[in-house]
Amino acid sequence: MTWNTLKIDWLDFLSRKRKLQKAVSVRTIDALKITLDNGGYVTGGFARSFAYALLNEDYNVIKPSIEPGDKVHEAKADGDAYLQLHKYLGSGSEVDPSPARWPDPKFLESRLWKRGVGDIDVFFNTRQGADAAVGSLKSSSALTWIGPTIAGYGQEYVIDKRNVLQIITKVTGHQQDVLDSFDLANAAVYFDSDGLHYTDSWVALESNNQLGIERCDKPNLLWRVHKWKKRHSYSKLRPGDEEKYVDALFVAYDKAKTTDWKMWNNSVTPSAVSRLGWQFSNWLPPSELLRASLIFDGYHQLYTLQSVAKKLGGVVSSMPFGPVGPRGA
Repeated sequence: MTWNTLKIDWLDFLSRKRKLQKAVSVRTIDALKITLDNGGYVTGGFARSFAYALLNEDYNVIKPSIEPGDKVHEAKADGDAYLQLHKYLGSGSEVDPSPARWPDPKFLESRLWKRGVGDIDVFFNTRQGADAAVGSLKSSSALTWIGPTIAGYGQEYVIDKRNVLQIITKVTGHQQDVLDSFDLANAAVYFDSDGLHYTDSWVALESNNQLGIERCDKPNLLWRVHKWKKRHSYSKLRPGDEEKYVDALFVAYDKAKTTDWKMWNNSVTPSAVSRLGWQFSNWLPPSELLRASLIFDGYHQLYTLQSVAKKLGGVVSSMPFGPVGPRGA
């Protein structure tokens, strides 16, 4: 896989754009400088949103748009970056994890206090670098809360009651090795002290507004697909990944039926998995939609048959809700 690099001082870009400071606070930028000084790199949802803006001239074609002295493109990227980061970070939402705001410990543990607010995920090449960054950040006056991440992979920092910075300490390694382990292909883009790093395959995904699935072995895959669809407004899965999604749907459904499964301190039931699968029915081709419908309730199974009949060319149905097919069939 070939990686491309857009050499840009992206922290300087964030810090000198007053509009962008509404999305990423000045003290969050200072904290990110600390992580980069210790060999950190930013990846995941924040990196995807920022990269999309920097590599996009309009919302149909993604291509490099920051060139030295190119003020027109730089101004356009400025606007795109604000829109993308404002949406991802949930700007305008106060992030307050204090016990005074959430007296029930269950709500604190389940992270309801940051619902709708995206994290800024920072990884490191070495555990020593991660630990050094954690040590430096502890003395920062910008932090309003520190605690473990909900998955236990590192530390979570709330800055200015606005941004949530996650320092990943238990998963370290070379950037491209770590990104190869991600379950979603769209997360595989990163920023470090050299600039923005991305692949042609990542550009192809974003250009086609597709969400790509790389791994199906993580128990929270379905919820992550749902979150990325909602937060980044994808319209379809990458061709060939529909089968992966339905496979994951069946694994989750069986696990919910046979075990006392909890996700983020909430019980996961078979009906909850079924409802989640139904929300993606319009992303599935007929064969995979029919397969997924095996775990739907009766009403949605009938609705699925109707939908599949339409997709296959207007077959007339004898189902109770009437004929299926083109108008007049």
